[in-house]
Amino acid sequence: MDLANGNDTDYILVDVPVSLQVIYFILGIAILVTNLIVIIAFLLDRDIRSVPTNIFIFNLSISDFLMGTDLIFHFSWSNESGLIVAPLYGTLWCQLNTAIYYQALLVSVWTVVVISWDRLQMVSNPFKYRQRTVRRAVWIVITLWSILLLYVCFNLFVLPMFYDDPIDQVYCIETDLPNDYVLESWWTDFLLPFVILVVINVRVVTQLRKATIEKYDTQMKEMYGTDASSNQNDRTSSKNYDITSNSDGNENTSEFKMIGEETTLSTTLKLPELRIQKAVRLELGKIQRTTKILEIFVGVFVICLLPYYIVILIDCFTSLPDWVILASYLNVCANSLVNPFMYAFMCRKFRHRFELMRKCRRRAN
Repeated sequence: MDLANGNDTDYILVDVPVSLQVIYFILGIAILVTNLIVIIAFLLDRDIRSVPTNIFIFNLSISDFLMGTDLIFHFSWSNESGLIVAPLYGTLWCQLNTAIYYQALLVSVWTVVVISWDRLQMVSNPFKYRQRTVRRAVWIVITLWSILLLYVCFNLFVLPMFYDDPIDQVYCIETDLPNDYVLESWWTDFLLPFVILVVINVRVVTQLRKATIEKYDTQMKEMYGTDASSNQNDRTSSKNYDITSNSDGNENTSEFKMIGEETTLSTTLKLPELRIQKAVRLELGKIQRTTKILEIFVGVFVICLLPYYIVILIDCFTSLPDWVILASYLNVCANSLVNPFMYAFMCRKFRHRFELMRKCRRRAN
C-alpha cells in the first residue's frame, strides 16, 4: 500500500483485485434489490404492518439495505491504475462510512437475536403474546437502534484513545484493524449473539415439546379422568376382576360373553386414544421440522460471520494479504442477502404480498 500522490495524505492506495471489486458491486446490488422488495411489501400491506414480528423483519431489511449501500460505495474511488483510493482514519468520510457500516452490521446481527427472542415469547406464552402490540415492537426497535448507536459512537470516538496500537494509519476498509478493536468486536458482533441464539432456539424447541406433551396429558385426563400412565393398569385390573367374578356353572358361556364385551369396550376406548396419539405424532413431526429450520438459521449465521472474524483474529498475530480479509468480509455481507429469504420470504403474508407485486396488483380480487 502506498499513500496517494500529491499533498493530500488523507487517502491511501489499496491494491484490490478487479474481480473482487466486481463481486462486491454485484453483491451490493443484490442486497439492495432483495431488501428493497421486502421494505416495499411492508409499506404497501396493512396486514403485514399489523403483526409485531414483521416490525422486526422490516427493521432487519432496513439494516441489511444499509449494508448493501455501504458495500456498493466500499470501493467507489479508484485511480487510473485500478488501485482503490481509501480514506484514512480520522477523515470525515472514513468516520461516516465506518459509523453507517458498523451500525448497520450490529443492528442486523442483534435483530436476528430479537426475532428469535420474539419466537420464544410466542411459544412460551401464546395468550400473553397475542396481547402485545405493534407499538411495543416499534419501541423495542427504537431502543435497539439507540443502544447500538451509543455503542458505535463509544467504539469509534472513545475507545481509540486507549488503544495500544497507533491508529493514524488505520484504513476505512477491513485491513490492519487495531488488535484491541478486533478482540472487542469478536465478542459483541459474533460470539455473544451466537451463544444467545443457540440458547433461545434450544428453549423454543424445548417449549414446543413440553406444550405438546402437556396437551396430550390433558386430553387423556379429560377422556379417562386419570393420567395416561395409570389408565392402562386400571383397565387391565378391571378386566381381570370381571372375568373372575362372573364365573359360574355355565363358565364357558359367561367367559365368552365377557371377552366379547371387553373387546368392544377396549376398541371403544382405544379409538379416541389412537386419534390423540396420531395428533401428537403429527405435532412432534412439526417440531422436528421446526428444529431443522432453526438449525439452518443458526448455521447460516455461523457460516456467514465466523470466517471473517477468524480471519481478522488471525491477522492480529500474523499479517494476512489484504485480499484475504476483504474476501472473507463478503461472507458477512452475504448474510444481508440471505436474511430476506430466511425471514420475510418464509412468512405467508409477505409471500402473498410478493405475489401481488409480481402481478403488479395492489390487492387481491
